[in-house]
Amino acid sequence: PDPVRVVAMGSGGLQAGSEGGCHVEFCGGTHLERTSQIGLIKIISEESVAKGVRRITAVTGPGALRWVQQTDEIVRSAAIALRAPANELPDRIAAMQKEIKQLRKRPAGGAGGEEFSILASIDSPAGKILVGQVASADAKAMRSICDIQRQKGAAAVFAGGTDGEKVTLTAMVSDELVKAGSMKAGDWVKAIASIVGGGGGGKPTLAQAGGKQPEKLPQALEKAVQWAKDKLQ
Repeated sequence: PDPVRVVAMGSGGLQAGSEGGCHVEFCGGTHLERTSQIGLIKIISEESVAKGVRRITAVTGPGALRWVQQTDEIVRSAAIALRAPANELPDRIAAMQKEIKQLRKRPAGGAGGEEFSILASIDSPAGKILVGQVASADAKAMRSICDIQRQKGAAAVFAGGTDGEKVTLTAMVSDELVKAGSMKAGDWVKAIASIVGGGGGGKPTLAQAGGKQPEKLPQALEKAVQWAKDKLQ
């Protein structure tokens, strides 16, 4: 229309123009009388939409406050999960990414020098299901070994290890197998742990158990293979 509505932002007044520190723009549908009505503003993205044209997406007012609160809650949750202060999260995540890269470069079946001897490989719609033995009873090392096999494509992994005095059993199962109702890691270790004189459990995707009869580990692993086959039928 004539006249065209414009919006002036900054100091110096409308007549000063951009040289006087005041930006004068066509009204883009802001429907504001003054910039103070915007309140808090947070730019959440900036991108190119055409040659010489860029788009800024922002939230303002109550929406900006909600965005800040939600982001703060996400940061708090991440800090709790990683057991680190919020200001150390970038460094902690970078260190974890470096560690993951190093783990992926290690030889097949090994974590920290441990060997994973595959005793059985079972086909499933989601991928291979592996059952094997480790020359260790360290729970953390067992989880790392199973995680490496999962990263390589195994749909599920069951590992048993012993140090001669105790037994550790670890199971990892993919979300796909869990959702299909085929098998759960917690059920897997519970069904096997009693053979080695122990018990345990965990989540559907990750579970561990311990035992005090290392001489029965071969029998337990055979049962783990049969258990998986039965669940897939």
